[in-house]
Amino acid sequence: MVELKGITIGGFKNINRVNIEIDDMISLLSINSYGKSNCLDAIVFGMDFIRENVETKDRMMNYSPYKPLNSKNLFKDFSFEIECTISNGNKDIYVLYGYTFRWKMNDEKGSKILSEFLKMKEGDSQKYTNYISKDSKNVFYKSSATGSCNKKINIYDNELVIIKF
Repeated sequence: MVELKGITIGGFKNINRVNIEIDDMISLLSINSYGKSNCLDAIVFGMDFIRENVETKDRMMNYSPYKPLNSKNLFKDFSFEIECTISNGNKDIYVLYGYTFRWKMNDEKGSKILSEFLKMKEGDSQKYTNYISKDSKNVFYKSSATGSCNKKINIYDNELVIIKF
């Protein structure tokens, strides 16, 4: 069983950074025109982005209606993180996954995925183990249960490592 624990989004429309903790019941309450729909749009956008192909990702990173629109976050990169727990009978596995990409701006600077990570741990006491680590220069993944996250992989600038597995 997979249980979603939280979602963090940033760099989307009027959203600088929002962390949504998910519990038994969730509601988004605020005055009109404060960003509730934008939060939901950002979550859908972030999830859709993960599963799309490279060409569609490139179009998504250039989609003007979703780019940051106020002066505080005008050039902010899009970020998306999810936290969940996978229950496997007698043990829980905690999972953190996220990525960040640069929006394609009017100055024609290219969009690209800047970072991506996948971290997991068993139980509450253990520290997280990296399974995917991507920055603007290097991409690594953990290739075995006993190894570390040091196996290099070549992917396109607009491709996520998580899709490779």
